[in-house]
Amino acid sequence: MFRDRIASLAITFDTADAIAGLTKGYTAKLLGPVPIRRFGPLAIDCLLGATGIKLLAVEDAEAMARIKNLEPRRKAPSLQRASQVRFSKTLDTDFMRKIGALGGVKTAQTRRARASAKRAVSDMKRRAAFRRWHPGA
Repeated sequence: MFRDRIASLAITFDTADAIAGLTKGYTAKLLGPVPIRRFGPLAIDCLLGATGIKLLAVEDAEAMARIKNLEPRRKAPSLQRASQVRFSKTLDTDFMRKIGALGGVKTAQTRRARASAKRAVSDMKRRAAFRRWHPGA
């Protein structure tokens, strides 16, 4: 489909890449005689726009007739909404022990301090590398 359309527009694969916003040579990988890459959603969308093609979903009556009675129908979904379902959690000792093992405010403060220390070391090393590569700056 795309190969025929690009040929009918008399453009090269590289031109299609430029119009579609794809990397140079990507259309050739997708549409070449021996495709190297497979189509993904992004490539399809970009090439549809570049070639001026729209995809249209149409129900196939023959296919529907074949599959009509294969599987049983799904029951109607329940009309009960999540907001109508009541949820309660009893704060028993097992639950409290479990969340206590995760740590409280003090543990969170320690974690944050470690993260900020790692960030500070990373920043310091980044600045040192910059000074090595740019001595006059």
